[in-house]
Amino acid sequence: MAYYNKPVERDEIKELKAKIDTEFVGAYLFHGEEEFLKNHYRKLLKDKIREEGMAEFNLVTVEFERDGTLSDIADALDTPPVMAPHKLVEVTGLDILSLKKEEEKLLLEAVSRRAEDTVLIFTFYGNELDLSVKKTRERKIIRDLVEAEVLLVEFPRQKIEKLRSWVDKFFTSEDLEITSVAIDRMIELCDFSMTRLRSEADKLVCRAKFEKTVEVPSEWVSEMVKPSAENEIFDLTDAIVAMNAQKAVAVYENLLGQNFDPALVFASIAKTVTTLAVLWSAKESGVRPKEAALSVGGIFDWQAEKYYRFLTSRTGKGMKKSINACDLCDRRLKGEGSDRRLAVSALIVELTSEGCK
Repeated sequence: MAYYNKPVERDEIKELKAKIDTEFVGAYLFHGEEEFLKNHYRKLLKDKIREEGMAEFNLVTVEFERDGTLSDIADALDTPPVMAPHKLVEVTGLDILSLKKEEEKLLLEAVSRRAEDTVLIFTFYGNELDLSVKKTRERKIIRDLVEAEVLLVEFPRQKIEKLRSWVDKFFTSEDLEITSVAIDRMIELCDFSMTRLRSEADKLVCRAKFEKTVEVPSEWVSEMVKPSAENEIFDLTDAIVAMNAQKAVAVYENLLGQNFDPALVFASIAKTVTTLAVLWSAKESGVRPKEAALSVGGIFDWQAEKYYRFLTSRTGKGMKKSINACDLCDRRLKGEGSDRRLAVSALIVELTSEGCK
């Protein structure tokens, strides 16, 4: 799971909600993994335009994944609203970090010309733009957009406390009861994704209505909510962190049974090992888990605290051996004629051995 703590403690979604409630017109850049929330706020902004009328003319989308161009953005922003107070221009599929200097200049000129009656949204889905990386945050184009008063809003997967409350309120609104244990299991199986949680919750509600019951039993969650491959990879890396060889191998074999690409499994393992190495160094230097999570990026505070507990028995020699094992596996995967399944399997066995402690 790709989580991260912001380098500056801000509730960007709260700021966005406040702006929409007061003065919604502005420029926004939406990024992050949680598509449910992202789509929710995109809809709120678009509904503002729909309420004013003539939405067929005043809701404009420039899709770079099709044939959108920078000139299309400029033209859309230069055109005034049609028989309504405001218009909205959304840009999707723009590979903003690959723009050449002249293209960056054209984009910034277009953004700076945005009229006060026009809403502009740059939407990035999934991992199209990862601003958790300091190097990316400090790219000139990103800094220039911020200076041009584009509000950056990250939609990360939510912390478990918020998800518990959200799921509980959803079932309550349907006059149904569900235990906290069942909710936690749903969150785990859905990999903290609100989109998946809502979809699975809808299925459970339908069954409860069909069976005319006011309770959602925990066994229904186990029967109906199936773990995603991403969730299983998290279980695999969790087992490696805990040095649980038996569980790690079992999960890996299950992934192979689903024809999952060993290279993708390796990528997650390598990222986890790198994170462990950085956290081990931070722990040895006396850095607390919360501060370590901020410096590493990609993890929550509670994950850093959990990793810290497992790092108590780790040594610098073991961490170095783990890094070297990942490097060797990487070279094996890139080599011609190598058995990729076997290479990753050997890596898992190595990482959960005594030598890597």
